[in-house]
Amino acid sequence: MKHLYLLLFFLSFNTIGISQNILEFFERVPDSSLLHLTKQERKDIVKYSKDNTSEDDAISDLMDNKIEYAFSAVDLKNGYIKLVGSFPGHIQMCYWNMQNGNKLIAIYLEECGPVCFNGQLDFYEFNGIEFKPIEARNIIPEVYNDFFGENSKSKIEAFNNEEIVATLLFELPRKGKNIVAKWGNEEREEIYKRYVIGNRMDLIWNDGKFEKGKIYWEK
Repeated sequence: MKHLYLLLFFLSFNTIGISQNILEFFERVPDSSLLHLTKQERKDIVKYSKDNTSEDDAISDLMDNKIEYAFSAVDLKNGYIKLVGSFPGHIQMCYWNMQNGNKLIAIYLEECGPVCFNGQLDFYEFNGIEFKPIEARNIIPEVYNDFFGENSKSKIEAFNNEEIVATLLFELPRKGKNIVAKWGNEEREEIYKRYVIGNRMDLIWNDGKFEKGKIYWEK
């Protein structure tokens, strides 16, 4: 009996300790973060497009396999995927290894029409068994107004009076650990420069949360 308990413990430990990859997370996370795609729909996406590296690859899979969604990028080594398909925009997904042994998973939906905007940004902490949802506001700081720099109140009022369009988008990391906050995105840079001090900010990874980095202009 003692040997049986030891065997069960060993099997349990190894089951939890198995390192999952980004495609397995894609198949298992709650469907509310992935356009309510069913488990089978996600398995089909993985089946047909798990080797894709470009938009052209995704388009070919969408046409040839009669599926509605496909990956335009799959990077197993760096834990990153990008999903496109029958919606104007895309989904990015990645994960980070935390010091407590868990993984923080991010799923970002960017929607477009007529302008692009942050449609949904979800975070989960995964302990090997379950996905614990964490509100985005507890992970990343509010940064929109930071781009206006000093005297932001007067700048924001003038900006709004001009009815200039600006959105805050995100780029999840394919390499490295930092998220890029992308401000503006709709008007010419010359227009934005009248009001803001930059259009990009690196959100710096700090073991489960992100801190504000410097604001700069994208080169």
